[in-house]
Amino acid sequence: MKLINRALTTTTLALAACSSVEAAFEMNIVGVLPPTVGTVEPGGTVVTPVNGAQAQFELSLLDTDTMATSTGYLQVTLDSFTSDLTKHSITTGQGHSDRVGILIEGGSNRSATYTFSFYQDSDFLVPLELDFVMQVADIDSSEQFSVSDAAFSGYTLSSGTQLVELYPVAPGFIGLTNSAGENPDKANPQAAANFQSIANVSSFQVIVAGSATGYGSEFQFDFTPDIVVPEPSTYACLLGIVAFSTVALRRRRF
Repeated sequence: MKLINRALTTTTLALAACSSVEAAFEMNIVGVLPPTVGTVEPGGTVVTPVNGAQAQFELSLLDTDTMATSTGYLQVTLDSFTSDLTKHSITTGQGHSDRVGILIEGGSNRSATYTFSFYQDSDFLVPLELDFVMQVADIDSSEQFSVSDAAFSGYTLSSGTQLVELYPVAPGFIGLTNSAGENPDKANPQAAANFQSIANVSSFQVIVAGSATGYGSEFQFDFTPDIVVPEPSTYACLLGIVAFSTVALRRRRF
């Protein structure tokens, strides 16, 4: 009995020691600040892309460690785009007012690079550093998404996703693509990836691209702490715990 108790105690302590990366902040879009850059909602408008075009959002922040609430701000800036990109929009997600939505339209080689920047103030002068999980959803067939690997340590894929890793990818980016088909249910998109940020991120870049002509490519960005992404060392640690506990219990049994 003492051996079993000792094994259980050791297992509990080891589990506590095994690390996992979990977002510290939950963020929701409260509103889009004027002027707006088109609209993503069905029947909305898209505008001609111009380098430096910006959309600004007010955020509701929840620190999941202290449960304290606060207000923050997000600015999304169009940095560059290919000649095939003729229209774009930066507002809220299609059917989701608490998400950021980016829509791009044009030819088969359309692509655009955007910078997401967090701020403490509505003047967008004081950077805000955060830890979070960003979910990118609604990535349909012939669409690609990449995120800066300087700001994100990796990703996990939602259940039922059709996404696969993109190769080749732009230097300094992690990329995913969907070559299987379209998500018919926009209210519950399955083609989603969850990117875990590194500590204290205040800005990062994304690249969105589409090749199918005849309709636009729309991407949704959500920030949530609900997804725990284990580090690679955690898997090894957990396997070691299972092996240790099994041996201890077998010794006790015999």
